[in-house]
Amino acid sequence: METTKKRTRKNRGYSAWKRKDGRWGWSVNIGILPSGNPERAQGICKTEREAEDAAQSVRAKHKAGAHVPKGKDKTLKQFLDEWMDLNVRPYKEPKTIAYYEGMIKNHIEPTLGRTPLRRLTAPMVQKMINDKAKPYLVTPKPTPENKNPEPIEKQLSYDTLRGIRATLGSALTRAFKDGLVAENIAKRIDLPKRPQRKAKYLTAEQASKLLAQTGDHPIDRLIVLTLHIGLRIGEATGLTWDDVLWDDEAITIRGQLQRIDGTLTLKRTKSESGYRLIGIPKTVLKALREQRAYQLMQTQNSLSNGPTNPLNLVFLNLDGRPIDPKFANDRLHYLMEQAEIPSLSFHKLRHTAATLALADGMPLHLVSDLLGHSQIALTANIYGHAVPDAVRPITDALERIMRPKE
Repeated sequence: METTKKRTRKNRGYSAWKRKDGRWGWSVNIGILPSGNPERAQGICKTEREAEDAAQSVRAKHKAGAHVPKGKDKTLKQFLDEWMDLNVRPYKEPKTIAYYEGMIKNHIEPTLGRTPLRRLTAPMVQKMINDKAKPYLVTPKPTPENKNPEPIEKQLSYDTLRGIRATLGSALTRAFKDGLVAENIAKRIDLPKRPQRKAKYLTAEQASKLLAQTGDHPIDRLIVLTLHIGLRIGEATGLTWDDVLWDDEAITIRGQLQRIDGTLTLKRTKSESGYRLIGIPKTVLKALREQRAYQLMQTQNSLSNGPTNPLNLVFLNLDGRPIDPKFANDRLHYLMEQAEIPSLSFHKLRHTAATLALADGMPLHLVSDLLGHSQIALTANIYGHAVPDAVRPITDALERIMRPKE
């Protein structure tokens, strides 16, 4: 496209000019190419002021020794597609890949996907985060009972907003390394204050009521295991008979059952903290023995149907297949209703085990090891509501030590 005559600011070290389409172009010399020609950083803005600001910013960074990106502009969507293909899918776990894909498809691309990568600014990203933090209306799907449902108000969670920033930040770190951007602007993005949420877990009395409702159902024994050891649901459903050490009365946590491309797959743990040996109490040992006997009986009854349980899993559903989290939650909610206690998700059983252990005075670092956390600070952050009770024996001991002698 033809442009009007450049307005050169030689004394300021850059050029700016108005294009025939009404926008403003800018150019800054940032070096000399091997051919002897000038090497330039350039771009297009909506107004003269924006063009001058962009040119001055690039020139200031260049003079300060900062890297100045160059080359043909590509949109943020084009870069994110390349980043996923080259840097994420070949190296990351399926769960991480799906997480990044969701953040990009549902949040980043619809808002900023068409923005040229080099023109992406912190205010643009901050506005996206601010807008997504606002409540919005969603109309539920009609049902036979309610053919014209009223819109309901929803709001993205703090964790989702943090995930959007983290995903974009990871991508821009790669862009900076590749020389496509001058900085990772995601580091300058603020998030709304995390809302205070009341921790959800069962009290010791409620946990006892739930255990009293458990019977011969395979999920019931899964509940017994999780409440006593605090496993993640994927770790519990992914436990194999090879992981059960009968003589040592212990189990080894070596992986998790995860849904990958629609299929429940056993994935080995990727972190050192996730791999752990846990001693189990008599109640859990009894539940495992009962589960073993139950499963052997089920296998004998289905021998004519061919081989079963190829993953050698401890817990299977009623059809002899790996347990889906939804199936486990449905059974758990039924038992909680029978026990007349609040209905919580299966993951809250893990919270219950950790909270009750800390409240009973168990050391924080031992609870952290039991849960498989990579850092003790993570345990303290998640279970801060129970930490005061955990350290109370220490403060009581200090009071006793320093009490004046009679």
